[in-house]
Amino acid sequence: MAAYIKIGTLNGKKRGVKTYIGAAADTKPASGVAVGSKCYEYDTTKWYVTHDSGTTWTETTTLGSTNVTVSGVSTADNDGVSVGATTTQVLAVNTARTFAALVNDSDEIIYLSLSGTAIANKGIRLNVGGGSYEINMTNLYTGAVFAICASGSKNMTVAEG
Repeated sequence: MAAYIKIGTLNGKKRGVKTYIGAAADTKPASGVAVGSKCYEYDTTKWYVTHDSGTTWTETTTLGSTNVTVSGVSTADNDGVSVGATTTQVLAVNTARTFAALVNDSDEIIYLSLSGTAIANKGIRLNVGGGSYEINMTNLYTGAVFAICASGSKNMTVAEG
């Protein structure tokens, strides 16, 4: 059994969130680990994240380039939404929400708003062809989410659980 290898350090400095890689049988880091750090098991293709500095590691799943904690989530609603040139609601208020992933599946920039009317060039920008925003337990938001794009009729994929 070996230890995980740390990858993605910032100029060789040992600070902040890190990503580790190893086999399922390897020992995951247990001390000096920043909250939010991730471990990847290359032989099982599973991701794990720590929320307590390495004491416990919770399995996660990958949605595109966005990691979403699956602990406590048994189902997810998947949808496609056509975003308009005027404010379009893409998620309704959901007090039971534990995560959501919103992905721009179009050839045009989409802007998100968590506070009502979406406005171009303001709020959260989702770049073309896969720009994404994740709502999870570290930034939980249960209110309505709105979007807008320049020409309208642009597709956004949405997963919520």
